[in-house]
Amino acid sequence: MQKILSDELDCLEDYAWELLGVDRTEEERKKLQAKVHEAVLVLWQEGDDIMVERTEISTIAVLTIVLCRYEIKRWESPQAAVSLLSAAARAVGLWEGHNLRPPIEEVESFVGRRAAHARHEDDRKKAEAIKAWYRQNRDNHSSMDAAAAESAEIFSVAFRTARKHIGIGSKELRSARKE
Repeated sequence: MQKILSDELDCLEDYAWELLGVDRTEEERKKLQAKVHEAVLVLWQEGDDIMVERTEISTIAVLTIVLCRYEIKRWESPQAAVSLLSAAARAVGLWEGHNLRPPIEEVESFVGRRAAHARHEDDRKKAEAIKAWYRQNRDNHSSMDAAAAESAEIFSVAFRTARKHIGIGSKELRSARKE
């Protein structure tokens, strides 16, 4: 039983090092040990009123792995070893879940793009309507400027806006004829 738990903990520890994204060197181990020590002091001093931040989750996961390793070697309480292995697996799972979440900046950027897209939906519809109007009425006007002036009145847009969409529509017509 002790060997099975130790093997499972080895796999979990390997995965934790992979999540850390650093080589498994003595220097990195010492840095990690210092973080764990600091986390224990914080937990000891602040008790139940602490907020766990993204960077601290890795430390908590490593701490549970270390405690589990100690309990497996000691083997005075197999139930404690199994319980700590379970806690270590949950901590690594929580850590993995945090790593899968995008940073808040990416979320804000995505939401901003979606909001801008929604805000400009009417403008895109109006642009398509102007282009469709031009395709049907282009033969009634001597120039694109004349068509733009009339479409500006029909669609309640500025002349430059109407001219821009008519210019795009005209290019689409020319490219369609070449195919």
